[in-house]
Amino acid sequence: MKKRTLAALMVLTILLAACGGSDGGVNSVASVPVPAAQVAPTPAPSQAARTPLPPTPATTSGTYQAIATYTSFDASGTSQQTIVPQQLASEGSITLTVDTVTRTYTLSATAGPYQFPADKMVIPADSDLGYTRSFPLTSGTTPDFFSPATRQARGDLLAHTVATGAAANGALRVITTYATLFNVGYLEGFPRYLSAAQWGQFYQENASGVPGPENYKQTQGVRGLLVFGQRTDPGDIPVSGRARYALNSLTGLGQDDIGTRVLISLNAELDVDFASRKLSAIYDFTDSGDLYKYNEDGKLLTDDDGYGIVAGQVTTAVQASGSTFIAANGSFSLALAGAGSVHTQRLDLTPVPDIAKSLSGSLTGAFFGPQAAEVGGIAFLPLLGEDGSVIMQTAAFAGIRNTP
Repeated sequence: MKKRTLAALMVLTILLAACGGSDGGVNSVASVPVPAAQVAPTPAPSQAARTPLPPTPATTSGTYQAIATYTSFDASGTSQQTIVPQQLASEGSITLTVDTVTRTYTLSATAGPYQFPADKMVIPADSDLGYTRSFPLTSGTTPDFFSPATRQARGDLLAHTVATGAAANGALRVITTYATLFNVGYLEGFPRYLSAAQWGQFYQENASGVPGPENYKQTQGVRGLLVFGQRTDPGDIPVSGRARYALNSLTGLGQDDIGTRVLISLNAELDVDFASRKLSAIYDFTDSGDLYKYNEDGKLLTDDDGYGIVAGQVTTAVQASGSTFIAANGSFSLALAGAGSVHTQRLDLTPVPDIAKSLSGSLTGAFFGPQAAEVGGIAFLPLLGEDGSVIMQTAAFAGIRNTP
């Protein structure tokens, strides 16, 4: 299994936290978008500028049963209180309907603490199918969300709707529902039969009644990830042979050594024996990085060239595995169990005891496309911090069938 660099880990951590990852992201409130009336409209790209995209579920009409997670929060009091931790939605409880004629996405839920009215939200697409809104950067990598947005033919799609009303206490209320769809099927070698999305809804209330977006407070919300697509018909799942699927995150892109855009690896593989319908998984993650010196006030010590002074190196490793059987409908729920370690080596030779911990995770998914061409779902994968703290990352994953 290839070692993932620290930079790749940082990118994955940021992406997953933005999508409501467990522990690292559950207790943080998502950024509050400016109400639609405050955002300058962006002209649609011309026909000449559009890049044709291959058909994927994100751009193909249909009703798709989703594999989904959710977490809800309540910040209506003096401090935020998480109501429900990040968890899987019950199987079959969430469906996503894509209508490319009306350009709408309808998300229906039959279980869970979802706040949108009538257990359904209809989201009109605010950009052309297959496009995403991109904001200019102000400093470094900080987007300026108040500047006019541009659209790029990346394959993603942001859809949202904003409604106004009044809360039970009479306060002015803005209800925002959104879905950011990751249509990753636009590059060679990426999945064609499934897509993923970040979805959610939240309330903003203005108890003061004074106009202005700065007077609205985010009070309640629900958000999560979902994976949807063209499930493999149970009768089309192979009855013989073996296959291997290397799993990648669907929610973000990285780059390989020559700059080609690629999905970020989750360092996990699935092996399937179709004759016995047995599915096994291995998760193997190793990462290392430098430790730096700080003074008593916590300030980084630097050399004459302004670089941080290295004090040592820390290496974290996690190995977990598990197996299960494919259900009759082609879905699976696979528990992972294993161990993790933290090894610290200091240049001043001060001994630091190694840290060892038992760890667990899970992979929940299904097969997609003809003859189980792809696999996708939701992964809960453990990582270890430098101090041995457990970080449970949540990711939407996909894998392409290969011969072992």
